[in-house]
Amino acid sequence: MIKINCSEDIRYHVYHIVSLFYKKENISINKFSLKEDIDVNIHISNKKLCIDFFGAEYIYGYKGINTLKKELLLLLENKNKKKIKWGILNGIRPTKTVLTLMQEGKTKEEIREILTNDYLVEEEKIDILLEVTEKEYNIIRDFSLLEDNLIDIYIGMPFCPTRCLYCSFTSNIYKNNPYKDKYLNLLIREINIISKFIEEKSLKIKNVYFGGGTPTSVSDEEFYHVMESIFNKFIKDKSIHEFTVEAGRADSINENKLRTMKKFQVDRISINPQSTNDNTIKFLGRSQSFTETKEVYHTARKLGFDNINMDIILGLPGEGKKEAEKTIKEIISLSPESITMHGLSIKRGSKMHEKMVLNKKFDISKENELNSMYNIVVENLYKNEYIPYYLYKQKNTVGNIENIGFSKKGFENIYNINMIEELYDVYAIGASGVTKKIRDSKLERFFNFKGLDDYTERFDELMKNKIDFLNH
Repeated sequence: MIKINCSEDIRYHVYHIVSLFYKKENISINKFSLKEDIDVNIHISNKKLCIDFFGAEYIYGYKGINTLKKELLLLLENKNKKKIKWGILNGIRPTKTVLTLMQEGKTKEEIREILTNDYLVEEEKIDILLEVTEKEYNIIRDFSLLEDNLIDIYIGMPFCPTRCLYCSFTSNIYKNNPYKDKYLNLLIREINIISKFIEEKSLKIKNVYFGGGTPTSVSDEEFYHVMESIFNKFIKDKSIHEFTVEAGRADSINENKLRTMKKFQVDRISINPQSTNDNTIKFLGRSQSFTETKEVYHTARKLGFDNINMDIILGLPGEGKKEAEKTIKEIISLSPESITMHGLSIKRGSKMHEKMVLNKKFDISKENELNSMYNIVVENLYKNEYIPYYLYKQKNTVGNIENIGFSKKGFENIYNINMIEELYDVYAIGASGVTKKIRDSKLERFFNFKGLDDYTERFDELMKNKIDFLNH
């Protein structure tokens, strides 16, 4: 347990630095009465930062919140004998910082110096940050992603065949779901409402992304109707750049659904095994084997899909370097156009959090082994000419591993870049959808209801508020 005293205005920043070294349940901030109980006392006054750290007092000149994060990190690294490779650049979107510096005209050498000295980022992370951000910078320029009136569309299907062990997303089991029929009807209504708004405002759709949940978890007929609506309202005669369907789990994909996607001009699909080890797949709560995933993949190829993404997760229970190497080599052997590498994020709403953290039932890979797994995967991707093009981090990721999208040249997904860099508006449709509006470089968000009950029972209220938000 570490006990910390600080003012409420810096509590958020203090917590996220301390959480790099201590589990959440072992961090206590401002929850004690006796001064002698305090391990770390932080005080800012008269441009001075004072940190009483386990009985020793440290005083620094205070230039802003990064001073606090940097000095606290250094003290914690020294005490715990642990180096944080990302330094204080521990937000979800580290590339945004680098992209801003590039757009300000900073050279690579200047950016590298800033990341090293001001953010304490280690060289290996700076290298991948610069590579990814330079790729994004060129794509933003080449595809004119800073034009006025651009939008992306996200459609969410909050159903899955089963709930995976690691998932905390608002997904619902499809079978016998009482809200299913009403939800699908209202989803199509929302598609129509947003389509009308887009036409009235003469907005230009750049990309359409149909995600979830698992879009393919519904019946063939239901999937067809939703896809037809998406096509008629957002794809047909629109000259969009790319239409992606995150088909996701192989146990929900069949030839009929693939033919539906082909009919409605889907450019890019995701087939996500997460691991090629059948024991792991079964443990996660999925019914398909990797052999079945490969069968779905080959069917998609036969039907003419020439842009396929596959996801993998590092750090799954029971997996180490051997399993990571097996997974990445078997995925690369299929030669998908892109491969997205995720670090396992143990989210509070997931079954895995209950079993692994609260009940301590399963061990997770040690940090050194996770770093080795990460290096194995990245080395194999580079060796096979996959290039990193977007990067983001999640909270509570084991080993503090970042998520990176790799692709073959020319197959970068612009929607993913926009989601990370927040370049222009995203209109999100369906339960849990988050609409993002960029105005004068400021981001505003509108949240659709998460629950199927609220989405279906308060739909008219939701749509009124949403259109009001988009109009202002």
